[in-house]
Amino acid sequence: MANRVCHYRPLVLLVCVISSIIALSCASTVWDDSIPLEQSTKIIFYMFEPKGYNGITVEKKKFAFVTIPAGQAEFLGDIVWFTYVGPNIRYNFSAKDAVFSCTLEAGKEYWAVAGYKLNDDNASRTWGIYLYDDKIKARVGFPGDDKLVGFIPFNPQVLSN
Repeated sequence: MANRVCHYRPLVLLVCVISSIIALSCASTVWDDSIPLEQSTKIIFYMFEPKGYNGITVEKKKFAFVTIPAGQAEFLGDIVWFTYVGPNIRYNFSAKDAVFSCTLEAGKEYWAVAGYKLNDDNASRTWGIYLYDDKIKARVGFPGDDKLVGFIPFNPQVLSN
């Protein structure tokens, strides 16, 4: 059985790398052409599907990797989170209409990754966005902890077991 696990890992790694390259090879959507790039910021969403930005409805497929004006931003979207434990076990979590707000600095690139923090009782999770300040490029995994800006809980709170 252990040999089967080893065969799946390279395949999963290959799929992740190819998916990242394809996703990042597509140009980002520019929200407002009239705003100079030095006053804008780029953000890519992972396991969070935005459907609203600062009160405006957006098309999910065109807003996954976007260049927007820097400053205060509020995002509305759906959580579509999953992880694998071994080759046969997959954990899923989804929630509709999750909201988070943040301030994005001009000229920077951000990763917004849906995830959770265990609460003090270690029995429940508070969901939110891990916001990273790092160049958007093809990679396996997420930026390192040294690039983490912070964990932003969804408001209203999204909880799970």
